[in-house]
Amino acid sequence: MTDEGKWDGFYPTPDSATYLRYTAPIRGIAPPHNNILRYIAGGHGGPEDSIVIFWKKRTMGTFPQYTYISWYQRADDKWVFGGDNNYKMFDFSAGGQPYYGPNTWYTAFEPPLPDSPGAPAKWVLNDDCLDQACETLAWPDNNGHNFFWNIGVNPFSGVWSKVEMEIKWTDRSNGYVKQWQDGVLVINYSGPTDKYEGNDRAESVGGYARNYGQENNWRYWADVYLDYSPARVLLANNAKLSAATIREVQVPSSWSDGSIKLTVNLGKFTTGETAYLFVFDPTGVPNAVGFPVAVQ
Repeated sequence: MTDEGKWDGFYPTPDSATYLRYTAPIRGIAPPHNNILRYIAGGHGGPEDSIVIFWKKRTMGTFPQYTYISWYQRADDKWVFGGDNNYKMFDFSAGGQPYYGPNTWYTAFEPPLPDSPGAPAKWVLNDDCLDQACETLAWPDNNGHNFFWNIGVNPFSGVWSKVEMEIKWTDRSNGYVKQWQDGVLVINYSGPTDKYEGNDRAESVGGYARNYGQENNWRYWADVYLDYSPARVLLANNAKLSAATIREVQVPSSWSDGSIKLTVNLGKFTTGETAYLFVFDPTGVPNAVGFPVAVQ
């Protein structure tokens, strides 16, 4: 996991048989598309491996700050369910490491959590500091919404799904957390997002699972992208972004008012298809209609 130096920490470490690493496909799990040869994999295989996660440290300065992060995710086809099936997927924490409790909030699924590949999976945004002085998220939020959000894609269903998050970090009421899954807005929180003391933070992909110590309980991620701005470029499969089910973020090398240079990331797109180009400005607003481009 550390060979590329992209992340500041990960777990499980190599002393576990199911340690987190970049790897060629394993356990019969193919990548989410044909444009990559490796993905990130790690498992809840050991008696201490309750958390499978990787994170980036961040020094949070003057608000507002921003994050855009996206990834493909899925769980193993042979996942063993048990307990209450607690399963977390993103964590934001004070202290520069995940789950610096209770100063942490995360996305997960609401109870009853998925207990089979065909079970519904309803997203929840939860704060471990609830009802304490360190509570960050507002309940209800600015729109009168509490905790539970929309049905998404069950990670145990045997398919990859694409998760995107856009976050405005602030201790005031004008922050937000927007999360999409396969282009569908599944979380749309409005309110404060960071009321923790100090400046050290960690943004993490992955998280805790209740049923650990199971050699088959592997997780997989691909095409992980992290930026500290909502400005971005996407290729989508519909000229109307809200109707797009494929949204592939592009990797910019330079950005100015007049031009953007980037490395093309086709993701799920294949030669001969038409994709639609969207450019998001620094406030996270894209062009209204996608510009058609031929995939070659």
